[in-house]
Amino acid sequence: MQRSSGAPTGPTGPADRILTDRQIEILYWVQEGKSAPEIGVILGISGRTVDKHLENVCDILGVRRRLQAVIRARELRLLGDSRPTVVRTFRRQV
Repeated sequence: MQRSSGAPTGPTGPADRILTDRQIEILYWVQEGKSAPEIGVILGISGRTVDKHLENVCDILGVRRRLQAVIRARELRLLGDSRPTVVRTFRRQV
């Protein structure tokens, strides 16, 4: 089944449906020139986790480099100039 919009597809479907909020957040910070360790500090995760997210994003978008991923995400209008607003809720475990 083909998509009429011409949007690129990843391994499981259209790219605009499989990038997570976290992946878009990371792409925003890459766009701002931050390194993986810096992004990790900002988001409260390890730099290695950031790298893994970026590997997955590159696979989904069909690119090899982080800059290419940012450019592709902008072309797909998944990423803009402003910081994405992501609301995270944390549950306290009792």
